[in-house]
Parts: sequence; structure tokens; C-alpha cells
Amino acid sequence: MKKIFWGYLLVLLDLSIRIGENGRISMLPAFAGYVLLALGFRKLQAREPAFRLPCILAFLLIPVSAADYLLEALGAAAGHKVFMLVFSVCMSGLALAMDRLFIRALAAFGGGDLKAGLLERIWEVRTASTAVLYATLLPKPQFSAWIMLFLTAANIVWLYNIWEVKGIWASWPEEKQSGA
Repeated sequence: MKKIFWGYLLVLLDLSIRIGENGRISMLPAFAGYVLLALGFRKLQAREPAFRLPCILAFLLIPVSAADYLLEALGAAAGHKVFMLVFSVCMSGLALAMDRLFIRALAAFGGGDLKAGLLERIWEVRTASTAVLYATLLPKPQFSAWIMLFLTAANIVWLYNIWEVKGIWASWPEEKQSGA
């Protein structure tokens, strides 16, 4: 669970610096987070087969997020706003699908515990916020800052609850714990 927590932290935390007029480089690249997520899911997959699908999506998101990182760093995104928006929507869709499958696997792994239900509600808020953000980004960019703030708050709550699952881990049977 530590790899999963740190993986989500790297994916959700975006600290970047500007390079030139159009370039931007992330200090905490998302693809490193997806590597940690993939490794964490793969380790859990040995104990619970339901972690197979989130593991596959995490591995798929590594090259996709690396491409996004390179496009941003090279400033290639500046002249292709519509392409980058479509690319970003697809990447967000894959990431949200991975999150949803992670919640289902967690419920199967922990016997459908209460934390999985709470994570599911938070996932719904994050999904709705992401959809509204993309819907307002092009026609009304002034609203996107407020939606981004709301999405950031939902992501913080998501991370906190992943951290809590790490703490609940100790109460699960020993044979399940050793998988993570």
C-alpha cells in the first residue's frame, strides 16, 4: 500500500516550473507515480486477482503520461490546444478508470469494507469535477480555476483515505497483508 499511496501522491501533486515561453517541466512527473502504482498493484495482484486490471491500466498510463511530460517540457502543447485537450481528456479517462477498478479490487480484497465505499463516493466527486472542468475549459476558462480548486480538494481527500487504508491494512488477515 505504500507504493500505491506514493504513486497517487506523485500523480496528483503537480509542482512545475516554466521553461521559456511555452515550456513547463514537472518536478514530480506523473509517469513516476504510475510506475509506483503499477508496481503496487502488481504486488497486490499476487493475492487478489481483482488488482490485475488496475495494474494493466497503470502500466498503460506510464508511456502516455511520459509523452504528456515530454510534450509539456518541449513546449509542443502550446500550438496544439485542441489536440492537448483531447489527449488530456483521454489520459484522465484512463486514470479515472484505473481508480475505479482499484476501488473494486480493494473492496474484493478487504471484503467490501466501508473505506472502499467512501473511496467510491470520492471517486464520483473527482469524476464529476473532472468532467465539468473539461466542459468549461475552452468556452469559459475563468471558471476552470474554481473547478480546479474543488478538484484539488477532492484529490486531497482521496489521498487521505488511501493513507487511511494503509492504516487499516494491519487489521486484515496476515496472508492478505503480505501481498503489499
